[in-house]
Amino acid sequence: MSDVTSRLVAHPLSDKDDVSAFDSGPEPWAVDVSEFLRDDALDQQEKGLNKTQLFSLDNEVVGFVSLLASSIQLRKYSELPDGIVGYSTIPAVLFARFGVDAKHQHRGIGSAILAWTRYEVSELSIGVRFISLDCDPDNPALDLYKHNDFFEADSKPDKRTGMLTLVYDMTSSVS
Repeated sequence: MSDVTSRLVAHPLSDKDDVSAFDSGPEPWAVDVSEFLRDDALDQQEKGLNKTQLFSLDNEVVGFVSLLASSIQLRKYSELPDGIVGYSTIPAVLFARFGVDAKHQHRGIGSAILAWTRYEVSELSIGVRFISLDCDPDNPALDLYKHNDFFEADSKPDKRTGMLTLVYDMTSSVS
C-alpha cells in the first residue's frame, strides 16, 4: 500500500460534500463520470437507486464509486460459468459509476477503491456472487479493472450499448 492510498478516507456522499471541482478528465466517458458525481449521484442516492462513497485525501475528494444491487443472466455471457446451482440469474453488485480526479490518477487510488469495494461487498449479509461493471472498450480504465482481477464476461461489446461487461467473481477472493 502506497503512502497515498494509506491516507485515503472513505465516507458516504452527503449534501454537505462539495464535489463541484471533481474532474475525471476530458475524455467523453470521464466527462460523463464527473457530471454524474456533480449533478446526479446525490439525487439518485436519495431515491434509493445507489450508494455513493467518496474517497478523500487531505479533505479533497479524489475519487468515488456508486454501487447498486443487480443481477447477471448467465446465458447472456459466454465467459461465465453456466448453471451455477441451477440458477440462470445470479446476484451481483453493480459497480455503476467510478472516477478518480485527473490530478490524482495513476497513484493507486483506483485500485484502492476497487479493493475497498471488494471488501465491502464481501461483508454484506446477503449472497453476492459477482461485482459487475460496464466499460467503454476504449477506456484506459479497462486495464485497471483487468489488473484487479475483473474479466470480460463476453468477448464482444454489448450490441445495444457498445460497452464491455466485466465481472469480478467473489468466490475467488479471500478478504
